[in-house]
Amino acid sequence: MAGYFDNTDGTLKIIEYTWADINTNGETWADLTSWQEGSDAYGFQPIDDLADIEYFTAVLDLGRKDWVNPLCSVDAAGDVNIKVFASETATSDTIPGEPVINGQTGQTFDAVYGRYFQFKVEVFSNSAEEAQLNRVETNLSTAKQTEFFSEDSTNHNGTTDMRYPTLVNEYSKILLVNGAAKLVDTDDSTPLLVTGIADRSDNAITINNSGVEADETNYKFEPAALRFNEYDGNQTLTDNNDKIDFSLTGTGITTGEFTIDFWYQPFKMFWLDSISSPPNYRHGDYFFHLDTAGTDLYLRAKTANTHLGLDYSFDGSTWYAYAQEFTFGSAPGDDWYHIKVSRGSNNFLKLKLHNLATHNIDTNYTETLSGATMNFGDLAGFNFFYSDDFRVSSTDRIGDGIPGAEPIITTDTEFLLTGQQSNVPAGQTNVPIVTVGALTDKTQARYAIYRSSGASVDAFVSLQVTGLPKLTSNAAGNLVQGA
Repeated sequence: MAGYFDNTDGTLKIIEYTWADINTNGETWADLTSWQEGSDAYGFQPIDDLADIEYFTAVLDLGRKDWVNPLCSVDAAGDVNIKVFASETATSDTIPGEPVINGQTGQTFDAVYGRYFQFKVEVFSNSAEEAQLNRVETNLSTAKQTEFFSEDSTNHNGTTDMRYPTLVNEYSKILLVNGAAKLVDTDDSTPLLVTGIADRSDNAITINNSGVEADETNYKFEPAALRFNEYDGNQTLTDNNDKIDFSLTGTGITTGEFTIDFWYQPFKMFWLDSISSPPNYRHGDYFFHLDTAGTDLYLRAKTANTHLGLDYSFDGSTWYAYAQEFTFGSAPGDDWYHIKVSRGSNNFLKLKLHNLATHNIDTNYTETLSGATMNFGDLAGFNFFYSDDFRVSSTDRIGDGIPGAEPIITTDTEFLLTGQQSNVPAGQTNVPIVTVGALTDKTQARYAIYRSSGASVDAFVSLQVTGLPKLTSNAAGNLVQGA
């Protein structure tokens, strides 16, 4: 049926036709709705599941990629069904493809990841009401709910290798599982981990850690950052060759798009000839080595206009200058710099330092990350620095802005290392520790607690679980959360 807008009451209504309105050749309705045999056979089966009224909203731009509860409230007569379409990119007035949500009534849905969203409202006449649409209100909700637990981890389901707390709230997507624990141990001969240097993504990639510790006194985002080598607070550095490495095979990235990004704060070695001399950011030969089966990538720090600069190399010996530099006094005041390496769909390998312009360092970088190894830290010479939120993604993030908070785990987060570990002296009891490898499912929280020896343990835990509230379609067909 066709629709029209009734200005008298501000509603969208259907236009009803009878067979007499459209019959021009003497055929009957029965002739056209029943199949006939013979050379002049014609007819069709009536379609009775089409909506009487269909309404598309405009494409809504969240302004960033994020997990969303797409909410929709409709004032209508008849039966309502709401469909939601989502995309990370939008090039037209409609979002193509199948809906990510087909509302109906009494259904439960997972949160949706994207930036652009569009709603389709369908209204069907029923035996009691003729289809009519009065009002449509939409909301892309990123509002989160949080709950806390303070109890023995043995109260939770699972085993010491993976515990599942019984949640009070219901979620369409859990975004964060974090917290602390206290182990009561009368003979603790092994140091405990205050948190785990562990991959926080669902891939749980194994990290080889050679001496890297957390420093809870210095970080970009709480609670800590990774510290490479030691400093006594009086310009004395200890070269321990601290570093980490891990295989990139588990990321699932081969020759497609990827981004490796992280926060980097170098220790500033002041020149000795004058106390007023600018700081020297130059350290060892390199701190970043992407080791592939073919062309590798190395990064090293330098001083540029009294600020941090970068050089890059493909073999560790021939170096090139990153073409962008900060002007005097324009760099971040806290000396925390955000660094990105990415490959887009055109195979351009790109380098970006903080908010400076992107530098295309290779126009045909086709190396696979399957079988590659990521090496990071004091790799050659002497490097002393802090790092936070080291992330590997299966998408090109070069156009994203500088992160304003610790990143959440999204569908394209293949590895995430946050500054969350420090050792405590052996023999201490009642030591605070934080969950290791806190992973997230769509609607279920899980965590584990480990000693530095690698053994999982139970303990008294204080946990924080944060996520998007439960998303459902109610009896009226509206998409609502928290109900």
